[in-house]
Formats: sequence, C-alpha cells, structure tokens
Amino acid sequence: MAVQKTRAACVAMLATLMLTWDVASAHAEILTFFDASQGSSVTVATTSDTMISQGYEFTYTRDYLFTGNTGQIIGRPVSVTWPTGLHAQYVTAGPNPEKASVTIRRVDGDVFSIRAFTAQLLANPGAGRAFEVVPKLDGEEPLDDPIQFDCSSGITFTYSDTPNYLGQTTDPLTGYDFYKINLTLDYALLAITVEGSPTVPEPTTLPLLALAALPLVRRPSRTKR
Repeated sequence: MAVQKTRAACVAMLATLMLTWDVASAHAEILTFFDASQGSSVTVATTSDTMISQGYEFTYTRDYLFTGNTGQIIGRPVSVTWPTGLHAQYVTAGPNPEKASVTIRRVDGDVFSIRAFTAQLLANPGAGRAFEVVPKLDGEEPLDDPIQFDCSSGITFTYSDTPNYLGQTTDPLTGYDFYKINLTLDYALLAITVEGSPTVPEPTTLPLLALAALPLVRRPSRTKR
C-alpha cells in the first residue's frame, strides 16, 4: 500500500511539472527588428532580396533591372541598409513591375501579429498616399481590401495598436501567416514589432530533470524460502 501511494505521488508530481512546463513553453514572444545584435542571412533574387533573422523572413523589392535609359542594366542603389532598415524599391523594369513592398512571414509558417511598424518615405508622397498591408492565411487573402495606413503628410511614420488621428491601428494585423506592406514609391522599413509563439524551441531538459528528481521506488524484495 505504501509503495502504491508513493508511486501515485510521483506520477502526480510529474504531471504537475509537465503541465507547468507546457504552459511556460507556450508563452508569446515579442520581437522588435532591426538590430545589429540580431543575426541575419540574405539571399538575392531577380527583383528582391530576402533576409532571415530570428526565425522571421523579410522579402523586400529591389529594382535590379533598372537601366536608366542607358540600354544596360545598372540597377538602383539603396539609401538605407540593414540594420538601419530595409529599403524597398519600386520595381520599374523587368517582366513584372510592381510597387515597393516588404513581405514578412515566419520561417516555420506559423501565424503571428504585427504590433507596430515604422517606415520612412524615400520620395515625395503627394496627397492621398497610404501604405497598403495585405495579410494572408494559408495562401488566401481573407480580406476584400488591404488595410491602409495614411502617409500623405510627413516623412517618417509609426503605426501601433494605439489609434492615430485617423483611427488607424495595427490591431487588424493579427492572426495571419503572411503580411505584405505595399507603397507606390520607395520606402524604408525602419522597425517592426511582431508577436507570436517562440521561434526557437525552449530547451527540453526540464521534464528530464523532473524525472531524475523523482524518488526511486523499489519493489520489496521477496525472501526465498
């Protein structure tokens, strides 16, 4: 009877430790980019660069095929580089001209939220200009229209979960696995704060230590007659 009670207590202790471990491991992780201390790797494509850092992937447009009417591909230089920010260029040449954009997703494909971002315009925006954020989930666009953030007056803009004077907030940028920030002129993404599950799994040694800490229960030896 004493052995059974001890075993039951051990099982209960282990279950409690495992539950506590699961809850602690499931906490949300908040990351703010960009910082020189954050490691990164960059790959180059025809009209974009892709940077991976801290488990997040940033793809930003580059006007690599720009000719400037010279008849030769010379590309356009960038004025903002990592870690200051990411310079997204309006793609003017090539088979698929497109707006300047930065696409953000997780390497593991999980959903996340954008809590805030700061962007700097690299040309005169004119009236009525706005960042357009297109979120996706499992490759589909669930919204009929992009989420807009006005940038018609000024140079540097910060958007967060606190509404601006137009009532625009990042609250709708929640629960998707893909976000594309578009603008019809060059801009630099200077900072972005994201929230999601931890991108790097926590060490799994705690449950093993918990097992090691449990008292060793031995069966009573039988005396041979």
